[in-house]
Amino acid sequence: MKRRKPRILTLYVTERCQARCSFCRIWEKGNPKDAAPAHFKALLTEARRLFGRIFVDFTGGEPLLYEPLPLLLKQAKEAGLRTSVTTNTKLYRQRAEELKGKIDYLLFSLDGTREYHDQNRGISLYDTVIDSIETARRLGEWPDLLMTVTRENIKMIPHVASIANHYKLIFQINPVFSYFGNTGLTEQDVKMMKEYIAYHKTYVNYAQLRLISRGGNSTLQPSCRAVTSQIVIDPQGRMLLPCYHHALDRLDTEGSLKKAFDSTLRRWYEKRQGTFDFCEGCTINCYFDPSFEYMRNQAALLSLSCRAKYAWLRYVERPIEEAFKNRKRGEL
Repeated sequence: MKRRKPRILTLYVTERCQARCSFCRIWEKGNPKDAAPAHFKALLTEARRLFGRIFVDFTGGEPLLYEPLPLLLKQAKEAGLRTSVTTNTKLYRQRAEELKGKIDYLLFSLDGTREYHDQNRGISLYDTVIDSIETARRLGEWPDLLMTVTRENIKMIPHVASIANHYKLIFQINPVFSYFGNTGLTEQDVKMMKEYIAYHKTYVNYAQLRLISRGGNSTLQPSCRAVTSQIVIDPQGRMLLPCYHHALDRLDTEGSLKKAFDSTLRRWYEKRQGTFDFCEGCTINCYFDPSFEYMRNQAALLSLSCRAKYAWLRYVERPIEEAFKNRKRGEL
């Protein structure tokens, strides 16, 4: 049987972060690490050769704290890879020029009203997000707004959607998951969330909401394909297995990503993905969103329809709107 290629290469370029988010604890790490740029550049080259036009998510921590980020993004783009960066925007305005044109999917985090967002993130960031949106648009960039939805801010979905609507941006909803001692979402929360989603340029994976409503992953009939769908590399260049949040093993990738990918140990984890004790009830969105692509069931179709909507909004509706706007300007 032909082996399935991963869809995503997740590179943790740094463990440093200025924010103190209530739903994340990566900022509490002692002695936070940064990636060696030469090693990660080599990983990008090898990933392109092994997996084709894989999607590369540059993450952290706060990825904009990582000084060589533009160099890695440039390397990825030149290799024909698709790039993604999610930022709290604290440094975006300072680094916007050097990042311009290098990020295919740029996401700005915004979780609610000014008071809530700044409190939730532990530092004042709300106004920075708004200023960063305006900076990005002046440069011709189209960031998405990403809202991490918790039980506390569900009713603020219309507020963030109104910001997205004002700037004609796509609004992405990221359901919070229980991991850092925080509370995840319940079936009732999901029902309430759906009631507040009205902005038509909203992307939310309804297969993920369905999973949450049903209590998350079942170890008896696992939905998780974390090992199959993505390769996760920590700042020290190690492949994390089975995933970042529950890493039991770490494989060195220096010199050969292929060796780690083809290893007996990785295959062992791939056969058992979603079946460990800590997998029961898991709803970590960054693993399930790509996992649905590897299924042949209703969840796969539901996820596919949501992705199709996103593609329509981004690659069809937006260009049409821009063309009409430019034509109207030409008539004035």
